[in-house]
Amino acid sequence: MIDAYTRALRRIIHQLDKSLDKLTTEDLKQHSTQQIKTHSWSTGKLIAMTYSFSLGL
Repeated sequence: MIDAYTRALRRIIHQLDKSLDKLTTEDLKQHSTQQIKTHSWSTGKLIAMTYSFSLGL
């Protein structure tokens, strides 16, 4: 699970070209939607959970 978490975190930061503390909820929504379209629901869900956990939401 930790590998999936860190991979998702790296993916978010890389693809949005922002540091974690600069990401917004809107960034997450757009990124998750795109990942669901191009990958799978589980990938999008993992990204959303990663972001939520990282920000303590």
